[in-house]
Amino acid sequence: MPPRNRPTALEISFQERLSPDDVSTSNSTLIGTPFLSSSGSTKRRPEDNDDSKRSSKRPRTDHRPRTNKRPPVAFFAPSTNEEPMSEIAMLDHFSEDIHNPDDHDSKKPIFILSDFSIYDTRHRRELIDLGLLGESDGSDRSFEGVGLARPMYEYDDEEGDLDTGQYVELGAIFRYDFDFVAESPSRSTWIETQYIWYILEEPSSQYKETFRYFLTPRCVAQKVLATAKEHPSWSREAFVRDFMEHSDPFGRQLTEDDVTDAQPCIQEAFEKDDSPGNHTAAPFLRGLLPKHTEPSRRNMRPRERISERHRGNPDFLALKQCNPTHVTERIAVLTNGLIGESLKVVGPKPQKPTSDVIKRQEQEKERAHKLLCQMIQRAHLPNPSVQWSRQDIHLKKSGRKFIRSVKVHGEEYKPEDVIVVPIEREAKSRKEENVPMLPHLSDIPEDASIADYFWFGKIIFIDITSEIAHIQWFNHGSQIVLGELAHPQELFLQELCDPIALETICGKVVVHETRKEKDWISIPSDEYFYKLMYDPVDASFTTPDRERSETAKALQSPDNCPVCLLNATERQLEIPEPLLEVVDDKELLIGVSYRGQCWHLDDFVLYHNSTDGPAYIGYITRFQRKDFAVTVRKVGRINSLRNPGLLNVDYFRDERSLYLTNETDIFPVKDLIRIIYVAPRSALKADDQSGNDLREDWVSQSPYHYYIKYVFDKMEVSPAMWRARKLISHSRLKICTSCLEAEQKRLEERQEFLEYIRQKPLPTLDLFGGVGGFGIGLAQGSLCLKVTHAVEILPSAAITYRQNSPETTVINQCANLYLQYAVKSQTKETMEVHKPKDLYHQTRPIPDPPKRGDIKVLVAGFPCQTHSALNMYKRSDDPKSNLLLTTLSEVDRLKPNYCFFENVPGFLSHRLMATQVTSHRVVGGIEQGGLKLLERAMLDMGYQTRFGILEAGHYGTPQSRVRFFMVAAKLGLKLPLLPQPTHDFPSGKQLKIALDDETTISPIRSCRGTAAHQFISVRDAIGDLPQWDWKLPLSASLTTKIRDKIQMRKKVPSVLYKGVPHPAWGDDIEHEYQGPPITRYQAEARSERTKDLQHFTKQVLPKVAARVWGVDLKKGADFRSIDLSLGQYQLHNPESWNAKYGNRGGAYSRLDNDGYFNTIITNVDPTAKQCRVLHPSCYRMLTVRELARSQGFPDWFEFFALKNNVVTHRHIGNAVAWPVSRALGRSLQDSLFDMWTKQKREAIEIDNDSD
Repeated sequence: MPPRNRPTALEISFQERLSPDDVSTSNSTLIGTPFLSSSGSTKRRPEDNDDSKRSSKRPRTDHRPRTNKRPPVAFFAPSTNEEPMSEIAMLDHFSEDIHNPDDHDSKKPIFILSDFSIYDTRHRRELIDLGLLGESDGSDRSFEGVGLARPMYEYDDEEGDLDTGQYVELGAIFRYDFDFVAESPSRSTWIETQYIWYILEEPSSQYKETFRYFLTPRCVAQKVLATAKEHPSWSREAFVRDFMEHSDPFGRQLTEDDVTDAQPCIQEAFEKDDSPGNHTAAPFLRGLLPKHTEPSRRNMRPRERISERHRGNPDFLALKQCNPTHVTERIAVLTNGLIGESLKVVGPKPQKPTSDVIKRQEQEKERAHKLLCQMIQRAHLPNPSVQWSRQDIHLKKSGRKFIRSVKVHGEEYKPEDVIVVPIEREAKSRKEENVPMLPHLSDIPEDASIADYFWFGKIIFIDITSEIAHIQWFNHGSQIVLGELAHPQELFLQELCDPIALETICGKVVVHETRKEKDWISIPSDEYFYKLMYDPVDASFTTPDRERSETAKALQSPDNCPVCLLNATERQLEIPEPLLEVVDDKELLIGVSYRGQCWHLDDFVLYHNSTDGPAYIGYITRFQRKDFAVTVRKVGRINSLRNPGLLNVDYFRDERSLYLTNETDIFPVKDLIRIIYVAPRSALKADDQSGNDLREDWVSQSPYHYYIKYVFDKMEVSPAMWRARKLISHSRLKICTSCLEAEQKRLEERQEFLEYIRQKPLPTLDLFGGVGGFGIGLAQGSLCLKVTHAVEILPSAAITYRQNSPETTVINQCANLYLQYAVKSQTKETMEVHKPKDLYHQTRPIPDPPKRGDIKVLVAGFPCQTHSALNMYKRSDDPKSNLLLTTLSEVDRLKPNYCFFENVPGFLSHRLMATQVTSHRVVGGIEQGGLKLLERAMLDMGYQTRFGILEAGHYGTPQSRVRFFMVAAKLGLKLPLLPQPTHDFPSGKQLKIALDDETTISPIRSCRGTAAHQFISVRDAIGDLPQWDWKLPLSASLTTKIRDKIQMRKKVPSVLYKGVPHPAWGDDIEHEYQGPPITRYQAEARSERTKDLQHFTKQVLPKVAARVWGVDLKKGADFRSIDLSLGQYQLHNPESWNAKYGNRGGAYSRLDNDGYFNTIITNVDPTAKQCRVLHPSCYRMLTVRELARSQGFPDWFEFFALKNNVVTHRHIGNAVAWPVSRALGRSLQDSLFDMWTKQKREAIEIDNDSD
């Protein structure tokens, strides 16, 4: 994995003032060696633990805080029976990870060290404070240690999955250095041995207290220095107030005494700091620093050595940027107390409430608490009184009396009032668990709210005969997915109603229905509001159906409940109704109405397949009157014909091509899935006078458009049957006229809509755009968008975006700096901000950002590495997690109509304010905090939302790739649905989401046997691309088995290894397609001419290529077929991590032609986390074009890389799968089309009324 030690916000902010030496480059995978100033060995007696006995002349680097007490003497005890490896052995162990043949630099490699202990080998391995290095106290000391070491890689996604690290015994530690401007305290301490530099991460449990003594005062100094730079005008009181809200890296709350105790460290931090600006002038520093603090002699810092190794590599330097997270005022207020990072607020700063506002809020809070106490007191009363008057009876119906009002506990209630009932009582009646118990009055917490103990409901009608109120329930946000981050005053209507006993009512609250933000922000804090409907089935928030509510209100009780009306309608839809036609005075059953769809004779339909595979296809020939069972003629798919020799090699196996059979099937009506539209192949040629083939126009209009050409007797087609195949004439194939006409009308209306929207497509911003897989794919699928702007930090990705979407203004800059400039340049702060430069063209300023009103759709695949399940080394303080806030701030700034968000499924597990317990694990904090924050922010900004987990294979991607998606739309607009699968996919991954409110949602139908098409296989995707092998150099060590394979492959083209520094293998050869496309997937990929097929691989070391030749060309083959003479430590050595865990397969894995690609990630390598990347039929790994095909990119889409095509792999692995983006685009088109159709219909109705 790449190095986590990155340029700091300070370096990025003042990069124009840094010397050229601050930024440099190297081809090495590992980062270079820092030169540190602290040096020497320690001499101290182990029994000398009294500060007073130490020399007063000790160096200033030895800081002895008073509140941070020195731990008692302890001695190292091995916590494992595993023998540690020596440093020399470890360097050999990781030789392939750290060695670059072109790197003749003698600098030491850098490793990350976790679970470490530092001890004195000359005093019985006493655990010892690093701060004693360099101190001379008369004792002869030797600092050594042990820990779990792993290489520090250039990029966060390069770390392999074959080793979690190696337990190593450190040689003598020469010196340490502390980086006071590092991005994270957990990566600030460096130590040097004879062979290696180590960045200290997490200490072992036995060394934790000793390391705390060293680390805490330095982290305090780190915080003081950062505050002086960020808030140079703060007073001592302001600083202390902010400082005491933070904890040290071990979770202890900081105190003012910590600042005093860390004074020597603070002085050292400011002496080492040489950044521009007089940071020592901050008022709060008085008394902490001497009057004159001069910077110490400048030595090269660790982070600068890292940059030096990468001079000329703008991609690496861009990734290493660590600008602080910038947010708008709204997001700053919303995240207050939830984010550990100190956020930079751009635009107007949050206003402090006036004394009058504070007083009013206190009064409202007091009223709310008083009301809560009253409700709880009523709930405890044994026999509440229920009073009503005969004069209030307004309706008698079916022996029931309905009244206008009733009194319970002396308080009057009427229909439309929002009442509360105890959760305890209602939940117990439903046998629910974990029910909050009502407290006694004396035990009510001061911060308790009504939602903690009561449910909310709106009275629809009151039936005094049964003494019940029929209510429609509300959900308080804290009781659903939003949890503890819910707005305290917001309720959500739910499609759920119940009769409740009048005696259970304990009070009522004021609830306002709102539609605009200005309405809900002005509501007193002891009242409530609602604007959205919550559906617990898919956890979506949508605009309530006010038309149905008004319809229900116009009815009399008890028929005036909108939920009951909806339930009755849904129940009716589940009952099959016959469709009859009178012919010759006889009623003929011509179809069935079921689940809102009319099914007719001569319809082609999908119906449920009880086995694995896509849905069955049938041609309806009969409905039975008794139970409406459906009889069909079975229909087959041409691409399912797998008999050897049946189809020619170059036959076009189109997934939309069908054949009719004389076999029949009978199944219950409940197995019907949907109607599909099938045209005879001959009809798609005859009606076009130009002679053009209309097939592509027909199938492109819907995933459910097919064509049919042949008829056979049976589904199993033999070679003899194929040779005797019969064509179907469109004149002889009966197709349901009414369904076909309805589809034709829909297509004509859709075409009219698309012509309308193309005149003014929705301008779109692609934030964190990558190469455009999300934004451009979404636009291509919807046909309604135009990506006018994109923001991307990586220069090579930005150039790729520009080349493939020339009309898009691509801003190559950090999203945080872009946001800062966008806000300030469009407010009164215009003169205070410098326009950032393009990261690639460093002398060229970025283009002007879009303004509010310029953007209608925002697309954001905010960075996901911190949430990825493949990221073993998660960090609770990783600032990349906070790019979600940058995304939300851009939504706040632009207010687009629609938003599309994407991330890895691990985002659903992202905790806010979590605690780091090991280098692999974080605990505590707010469960699903990332999701809750995203939902809360979008709801606060006036959006409807829905989210889910999508599997790319379900939408025609030949890859298993599961991702989180959220779709949002402004109030009043139609919220797009998440697309349902069009392709059956055999991965078996569950797409259910377990929420923190103990509910589980399944918004995507993932069961097999229901999708329209078969999954796209590896062969379907890349079978037309040319085959070629890696040709090994003569110097390579080859086994007899490999030499035999080379002899057998003489007819297959091979490309010779070119050696370092050539980064690619096969890029200097013009590759032609193997033949014509034989699948629709291949044909669509080749729909436009490509200038450069980019059919080359990354270049690997010859010994890696030799191992690839050692893996047999068969399904499932992997490293286990490699000869031991070519073995790799992590794979074959019995001491390796992989061997200790059972030699699990995976490394050097070969793909299956009839299977699918595993998730393509950014580090594509035979030993990477996703290492199933060997071509199924060639002795090489996948090429750039084959990887692009696995993600659905068309061949005309070309990738640009700066010096190293590994970056191209990264761009492909980071992208949203193109077919998924297109599917989401089609869903957006459906929503826009529905709104356009409704507006058009309403306009016609208005015109008719005016007549």
